[in-house]
Amino acid sequence: MHGDFSRWLDDPVASYSRVLFQQGRVQLDQDFNEQIALGLALQRLMLRDLIGPHGAARGGSGPDAPGFAIGGPPDNPVAGAGRYWVEGWPVRNAAALALDRQPAWQPEEEAARRQFVGGAGLVWLDVWERSVSAAEQQALSAASPWAPGFLDPALGGAETTLRARLAWRLRVAPGQRDPQRFVPPRTTGRLAVATAEAGYAGQENRLYRVEIHTGGDAATARFTWSRDNGATALAVRAMAVEPGGLRIEALRPGGLAGSGPRAGDWVELIDAAAAEGVRRGPLAEVLQVAPDGAVLHLAPPQPDIALAGPVLLLRRWDQRQATLPVAGQGDGRHDLEDGLRLHFTTEDARGQPARFLAGDAWLIAARPAIGAILWPREAQASGGTIATACRPQWPWRGHAPLAVFDPRARRWREARRLFDPLGG
Repeated sequence: MHGDFSRWLDDPVASYSRVLFQQGRVQLDQDFNEQIALGLALQRLMLRDLIGPHGAARGGSGPDAPGFAIGGPPDNPVAGAGRYWVEGWPVRNAAALALDRQPAWQPEEEAARRQFVGGAGLVWLDVWERSVSAAEQQALSAASPWAPGFLDPALGGAETTLRARLAWRLRVAPGQRDPQRFVPPRTTGRLAVATAEAGYAGQENRLYRVEIHTGGDAATARFTWSRDNGATALAVRAMAVEPGGLRIEALRPGGLAGSGPRAGDWVELIDAAAAEGVRRGPLAEVLQVAPDGAVLHLAPPQPDIALAGPVLLLRRWDQRQATLPVAGQGDGRHDLEDGLRLHFTTEDARGQPARFLAGDAWLIAARPAIGAILWPREAQASGGTIATACRPQWPWRGHAPLAVFDPRARRWREARRLFDPLGG
C-alpha cells in the first residue's frame, strides 16, 4: 500500500489482540493502523470460520444476491451481479459483466481468453486491496480540486489520510478442470534485506519500498524502489505528446507528501489499469521541471504500451534507471544505498525457479538512531543470525473459483459455495 507511513507491520494478529494507548506518550500512525488491522483481521477470521474461504448466502436480490454466477458463452463468460465473500471480504459486482468488458482489458488477458475457447477451463475471482490517495481523487474529480473526503479547504489543501478499497478481476485458467486443486499465480520468490557491516548509513528515517514492476522468474523479473514507500505522487491535469517525449501539467496542492519529482528522477505513469493494480504503468525519466513544479517534461515512456485512458498520477521512484533486474549479477543480490543490501531468492522452497508477480512489494523501515533496519532475522546453527527471506508484504490477495466449463456437456459447472443465510 503506497503511503507516507512510518512503518508497516506484516501480520499484527499473530501475536496481539489490541493496541493500548498510554497517557503522555508519543502516538504514531503505526499504532492507529495496527489497531485497525487487528480489528479487521479478527473480523475476517471469524467470517472465514463461518463462511469458509469463499461463499455467498442463497436468496436475496439486487446487491444482496449471491454474486458472480457464471453464464454466457465459453469464449466470453459473464459474471452476474451481487455479492460474494472471499477470505472474509465482501466483493461486490454492481451489474452483469462479460470477461472482455472489464475495465482496462489487457493483451495477456485476451491471450488467456483465446486459449480458453473450445476446451475445459476455470473462471476464478482475483481479489486484492489497494490504497486510494488524495492525488488520485483529485485527478478523478476534475470538477472539485479538493478531492471530496480527502482534502479540506480549511487546512489549505494539506493531505491527511488515505483510503483503502477492494479491487477484483475475473480471470480464466485454461485447461483447469478441478477447482479444488486450483492454485492461483503467486510470488514464490523471497527477499532478504540486511546492511553492510557499518550498518545503515542514512541520515533520515525511511520506509523503503521494493516493488516488482515486471513479473517473471528471477532472470526476467524487474523491480523499482522508493525511499518513501512510493508516497510521492502528483495528480495530472493534462498530458500532451511533444518532440522528444511528454509534457505533463500537474496539480500541486499544498501539503502533499514528498517534494515532487525533479530532473533525473524516474516516474511511473499511473492510468486506470495501474491505479487499480491490474498492471504496472510505464516509466519515464523527468527531463525538466518548471520552477513552480506544475509542468514537467518527460522522456518517452518505457515500455511504450497503450494506456488505459488518461494518466491520473505520476508516482516518483528512486532508482536511477527505468527498472532493475531481480537477478542482479545472477545471484539476486543488490547494493541499494546507504548500506542496504537486497537478496532475492532465485529458487522457491521446492528448488524450482522462483516466480515474481508484478505489484508485489516489500517494506523496509530504516532508522539512523540505531544505524540499522527493522527486518526479521533468524538464528543460525553455527551461531549468529541471518536476515530472513520474507514473502511479499503487499498487497493482500484472495481468490475464489467460480465455475468450470464442461466441453462435453457444453455448459458451466458451478464452483461457488452457496449456503443458507445464517439467520434463517
